[in-house]
This record gives sequence, C-alpha cells and structure tokens, in this order.
Amino acid sequence: MIYKKAEIIQKEYRKQYLKKITEFETNYDKILYKYLDRIRKTFFDNSNGSGQIKQRSKNKVKLSLKVLNNWLEIETENILDGCISKTLKIAVLGQLKTLQYILKHINKTDNISKYRSNLQVIKNEYSSEKIKKIKNYIWKREWEDNLNIDDRLRNLNKKHNKEIDAVINSDHKTVSAYNEIKNTTTNPAKQTYKYNISRLALTETNSGYRYVQKEIGEKSNLVEGIKWNLSASHPKYDYLEICEKYALKDHSGLGTGVYRPQNLPILPHPNCLCYLTYFYKNNIIITHL
Repeated sequence: MIYKKAEIIQKEYRKQYLKKITEFETNYDKILYKYLDRIRKTFFDNSNGSGQIKQRSKNKVKLSLKVLNNWLEIETENILDGCISKTLKIAVLGQLKTLQYILKHINKTDNISKYRSNLQVIKNEYSSEKIKKIKNYIWKREWEDNLNIDDRLRNLNKKHNKEIDAVINSDHKTVSAYNEIKNTTTNPAKQTYKYNISRLALTETNSGYRYVQKEIGEKSNLVEGIKWNLSASHPKYDYLEICEKYALKDHSGLGTGVYRPQNLPILPHPNCLCYLTYFYKNNIIITHL
C-alpha cells in the first residue's frame, strides 16, 4: 500500500508537468496568432487594387517576414526555455516528495539515519543553480542526428522562411497567400511549424523530466530500480514496439519493465509519453499504515 501511494505521488507530479505542456500550447497559440496577424497586415499594406502583393514590394515583404520569423524564433526559444525550467522544477519536487514519503514509513528499527542523511544531501544538491545546469544540458544535448534544440529551431525557421518566400513568389491573391501561410503554420492535420514546435517541446520536456528521475534515482539509497510504464495513450501494435519492449520485459531481474537506474534507456522516439516510477530496495523494512 505504501509503495502504491508513493507511485501515486509520482504520477500526480507528472500530471502537473502535463498541465504545463497544455499551458505551453495555449500560450504558444497566442504567439502564433500575433505572428499571423502581423503577416496579414504586412500583406494588405503592400497589396495593389487587384488584391495581389505589388511587384515592387515583394522584396520588402520578404524582408519584413524574415524579420518577423526571427521574432517568432526568439519568442519560441523564450517560451520553450520557460517550459523546460518549470518541468525540471516539478520533476525535482515530485521525486523528493516521493522519497520523503517512503522515508516516513521506514521501520524505526532500521538504520534510518543513513537514508535521512542521503535524502538531505540530494535535497541540498538540487538547488535552483543545479536545475539551471540541467536545463542548459537539455538545450545543448545532441540526439542521434547530431542536432540540439537550437539547431532544430534554426532549421524550422529556415524551412518556414522558404515556404513563405514560395508563397510570395507564386503571385497568389493576398487573401489566398495569407491563408496558405496560415495553413503551413498551424494546420492541425499537417506537420506544420506549430506541430513541429509542439513535438519538440513535448519531447525535450519529457526527456528532461526523466533525466531528473534517473539522476535522483541513481543518487538515492532507497531506490533500487526505475520502472518503465506505458502511457495510457500508447497505440496498439501487431508487433512488440520499442516502448513495449522497455515496459514488458525483465531487464535486470527486478521485475517487468524495471531497470537499474544507471541502465535506464533514453527517450526512444519523439512525442514519447511513457512515464517512470521508482522501485525500492527489498531490504528496506516498511511500516504498515
């Protein structure tokens, strides 16, 4: 029952993290609304009587939109940076609260002082400065394709600029041109600029959350393993998909889905929503509620 309660605490903090992702989406929609509204005004301010962008104004419009795209990239960096920071703070607090709960229920006949002092060391270590260092690591970390967050934002910005230039060069009517740019920016049915930013935010924040869980799990003398759990939204496959391998196989002799903290695999794919919970040492004598 105590282990189950500890798992619930970890899940509750994970819910707080997922709420931050929802907040990110809502706030980013506001940024994109402002961005698209400025594009609309730029188009109409440089249109002729036929409703097309004036030929002599095309280069001016392209330059204006490049400046606007740079503004969008900066805004994106800022909001993503804030979301990663909030995620890491929630992750640290969630793991510490969980370990505090477990510590309260260790039998008083056990050598509780070694667990208490270990937890205090961990608490002291995870200061705001430590969280900042982890955030910087998340930003600079390169994945298998040798790209980090800055690289991905830069590439998305370049791609988006090319898409906009193509629309301006196509001599569409202003309304059609605006709608086409809006479509490539926010259409929920396509892999748009917004889709890719949302994917990046979810991937990097969830990865950061797990990074904190793994690191604290490695440092805690209460934790023996970390269990990989499938998300409730995990799709059904007709084969054993990589996340299912992580969650359904015994990797360390500790049980299904449980890894030694130091052997926990990294995020297996973008948009992964699998989550982690701690597995505690068997020799810890826990009091019953």
